[in-house]
Amino acid sequence: VMAIQVPDGMHHLGSTWKDDNLWIENYDPKTNTCVFTEYSKGNLLQGKVTLKNCNPLLPTLQPGAAE
Repeated sequence: VMAIQVPDGMHHLGSTWKDDNLWIENYDPKTNTCVFTEYSKGNLLQGKVTLKNCNPLLPTLQPGAAE
């Protein structure tokens, strides 16, 4: 059993399993970064990847829309 809380001020974007490890993606609007964290069995933090200038929550233009 594993319980992971989204840090205050961040938005949860998604999660996926890779073998026995859980990867969670959260977005920090204050720093405009996406943070991927990897957890293994026993709720141990194994890795962390930070993408700068991520902008996942910005609306995208529809095809044919004026820019």
